[in-house]
Amino acid sequence: MKKISMFFAVLVTLMVYTSSAVLALSVTPVYNAATDDLALSGTAQGIVSIRITSDGMSDGSLSKDNLPVVYHQFVADGGYNVTLRMPADSRIGKYSLYITDESGSERKSIICYDKTEADALIDSVSSLSDEEFVEVMTREENIKKLGIDVTDSDYSENTVRIMSKLYNGYTDSNDFTEKYNYCKALNSILGKDRAGVEENLVKYESILGIDYDTAYASDARHTDSVKQSLCSILSTMDYASNISYAQSITGKTGFEAYLMAASALANVKIQENWKGLEKIYTTDYGFLKSEIVDKNSDYSKCEPSKVFGELNKLSFSKLSDLGSNFDLAVTASKPSELPSEKPQKAPGSTTSVTVGGSALGGGSGYETLPQENASQNKLSYSIPQLKEGTAGFSDISDADWFKKPVSALASSGIINGYNDGSFKPFSYITRAEFTKLVASAFSIKSTNSSPFDDVAGDAWYAEAVNNASGAGIITGYEGKFNPENCITRQDAVVIMGRIAKLLDIEYVGYKAFDDMADVSLYAVTTVGSFYSSGILSGNGQGSFNPLDNITRAEASQLIYNLISDMIARS
Repeated sequence: MKKISMFFAVLVTLMVYTSSAVLALSVTPVYNAATDDLALSGTAQGIVSIRITSDGMSDGSLSKDNLPVVYHQFVADGGYNVTLRMPADSRIGKYSLYITDESGSERKSIICYDKTEADALIDSVSSLSDEEFVEVMTREENIKKLGIDVTDSDYSENTVRIMSKLYNGYTDSNDFTEKYNYCKALNSILGKDRAGVEENLVKYESILGIDYDTAYASDARHTDSVKQSLCSILSTMDYASNISYAQSITGKTGFEAYLMAASALANVKIQENWKGLEKIYTTDYGFLKSEIVDKNSDYSKCEPSKVFGELNKLSFSKLSDLGSNFDLAVTASKPSELPSEKPQKAPGSTTSVTVGGSALGGGSGYETLPQENASQNKLSYSIPQLKEGTAGFSDISDADWFKKPVSALASSGIINGYNDGSFKPFSYITRAEFTKLVASAFSIKSTNSSPFDDVAGDAWYAEAVNNASGAGIITGYEGKFNPENCITRQDAVVIMGRIAKLLDIEYVGYKAFDDMADVSLYAVTTVGSFYSSGILSGNGQGSFNPLDNITRAEASQLIYNLISDMIARS
C-alpha cells in the first residue's frame, strides 16, 4: 500500500457536545461521490481514533510500514460529526473503517463508488414499475454501485421498505444515496423501544439534520415522562403521512419539523388537566400559539377553561390532531347565540359574592327553589382568602403531604384542631362537620332553608346546615340529613361542585379514574371535571375510591385546591 501522511485526512467539520448520558461507541459513515467527502457521525467518549484501510486489511496489521489510507483523531464527549476527505488515488472500492475510543472499538465497511456508473444505473431504472424497481435495486451488484453496504443491519432489516419509499423520488445518484440514508435513519427508529430510539437519534443526527442534545436531550420541556411519550410516538407514527403537517405548523423542514411537532404531541398526550394543555398551547410551544390558537378567530370568544377542558376529552394519535382537536374544542365551547337555558332568579331574590372583601357581583347558577320560597330568599357567599402558614399541630410533620393545605386553612381560620393540640388528619369527618366547615369557609348565608327531621334547632351545626340547604349545597335524603354519618369522598366532591356553581364557576372537561364505574351517577360529572381540572388527583395510582369515607387531611386538600383555583380564576 502506498504510504500516506498519518494526518492525510482533512477535517472539514467537527461538532462535539456533552451528552445527557454516556452512550455506547457508534459510527455511521456516509460517502459523497461528488466531493469524495466521508461524513462520520455517532457517539464516542474521550480520544477517538479513526483508521480507514483497504478491504481485507485488519486493524491489527497496521504499522509504520503499513499505514492506513486515512487516519484521524479527535476528542468527543457524546455525539460527534466529522467530515474527512478520501484520497483521490485510492477512492473507488471497498474499505474498512476502524474507530476506537476509551470504551472499545468498532468496525464498519465503506464503499466508495464511481458516480458515472451510479448515474447510469439510476437512469436505467427510471421507467420501471415500482415492483420492478424494488427488485432491481435490491440486487447486491446494484447496491454496491451506489455505495450501499448490504451487510449494514439498518439496511438489511428494512431493504424492501426503504427502496419502496425511494421509487421515483430522486434526481440522480447523489440525490438517491442522500435520500436512501435518510430513509434508513427513519426506519432505524421504527419499532424500537426508548433506548433504541435515543441511540439512533444520536447515531443519525447529522443525516436527520438535528442536534440531539439541543433538540431532545437538554430540552427543558422534555421531562422523563415526555421523553418516554415522544420516543413511543417516533417509534410508531408514520413519518410520510405526518411530515407535511409538521412542516406547515413549525415553519421548519424535514425531521427537525417532525421532531418539534412530535415533541408538542408527546407533551399533550401526558397532560392530566386543562391547565397543562393551556400552557402547552399558549406558552411552551410558540408555533402552536401562532399557527393554531391565534388563527382560530372564535377562540377569543370562549373561556380558556372550557376550550381546554373540552380538548382534554379528546384523544390524540397523529400530528394533525394538534390542530383539528383544538378547533373541535373551540367549536364545542363557543357561547350559544340562543337565549340561555340557565334558570333565572325569581323576583325578589338577591345574591352577592365577594373575594377577600371585593364585590364581584353575579347570581347563583343552581336550580332555584319553588317560587313562593325563592321570592323571600336572600343569599350571600364569598370566596375566602388564603394565608400561607405553618401548621402548629402535634401530629403533623414537615414530611406530611397534607401539611401545606392544613396549614393554609388553619392560618386562614377555616379549620381548627383539637384541644390537645392535635389535628387527627386520618380521622373521618362527619356530614355535619363537613357542612359546617364549608358553609363557614365560603360565608354561605340563606334566609331560606329546608329543615331536616334529624337536625335539631339547637344543634351546633344547625345554622350551617340550614344555610347550606337554603343555598342548595346539601339536599339530604327523604327528609333526613344524617349529620353524624361520615361523609364519603364522592359526596364531599359533589358538595364542593355545588359551591362552585353557586359562585358561577364552571368546571368543564372530563377525565375518568380507573374505578369510575364505582362512582354514583349523581357524582360522575363533578368527579370527572374536578379530575380533569386538577382539583382531584385520586390515590396516585389512577383510582378515586368514591365510597370510602373522606379523612380530615383529604377534606383539607380538597377544600384548599378548590379555593386556590377559584382565587386564581378571579
